[in-house]
Amino acid sequence: MASLFPSSTIEALTQILAQAELEQGERHTTMKPMMSTLWSSLVEIQPKGSEPPLFCIHPLGGEILCYRDLARHLGSNQPVYGLQSLGLDGKPPLTRVEDMASYYIQEIQTVQPNGPYFLLGYSFGGIVAFEMAQQLHKQGEKIGILVTIDTCLPGNWKRLPFIKRVPLHLDNILRQGPAYFRQRAMVWSEWGKSRFQQKYKHCLSVVHHLPENDQHLDIMDANTQALDEYTFQVYQGTMTLLRTEDRYREEVVGIEYDPQFGWGDLITRSIDVHYVPGSHSSLLHEPHIQVLAEKLQACLKRTRA
Repeated sequence: MASLFPSSTIEALTQILAQAELEQGERHTTMKPMMSTLWSSLVEIQPKGSEPPLFCIHPLGGEILCYRDLARHLGSNQPVYGLQSLGLDGKPPLTRVEDMASYYIQEIQTVQPNGPYFLLGYSFGGIVAFEMAQQLHKQGEKIGILVTIDTCLPGNWKRLPFIKRVPLHLDNILRQGPAYFRQRAMVWSEWGKSRFQQKYKHCLSVVHHLPENDQHLDIMDANTQALDEYTFQVYQGTMTLLRTEDRYREEVVGIEYDPQFGWGDLITRSIDVHYVPGSHSSLLHEPHIQVLAEKLQACLKRTRA
């Protein structure tokens, strides 16, 4: 899907497929050979501009199309690159955050051999960006900025007692009516340890019409495993956190998060926290992306200055 960035017309996509067939030496090829020819983790989302490039790490599902609107709002002078997950090319995905970070560092250094590096990650991508910053720091490289978008460390939330959730439910009933009961029934059926994974699988199967054995689900399982096994260490630097309000981040009512999403225990210097509109799944889309991009632009400008 990352081919849509440099080739956003039917004609251009047709040329890509024709070239892939030509390289394979036959008229009809399978998708995996074509992907192995064309595929790369490093994707040019918007490569033009004189500012230091911004490297954006994929969320749980491995794709980086979520950064399309962000790159557009950052303007033509801000180069933006995406790092998509290994495994989208049909090969086995990585299952350790440390290995992902090491591989993505090699990829970004083909574009920018030395720092300072500008790193950004949304959701799970924020964890990988954090580890990339750790490894680059140990290599003696400078980090221009480390941005995490709505990335919460595991366990840094709590559910309010039932008595405190009652007024919230009543307010939602008054505003939404019977539809609220149907929504609650669906959410409660998915509530549990794997709620994020189940919601993502539902989105993939319903919105994108993907089968249950689709490679995106395998990548999501691999990334979930990587997160579960990752050991967080103290980072000798700063972080910028762009996060949603508690009430909009979750479908479940009455979830309260640590204001810094738990990063305060790991970041030795400072955490610059900015609240952005929308929910965890909508903040990178219109109309919310415009506000997020404006806040990010201001942070990048201060860093460059």
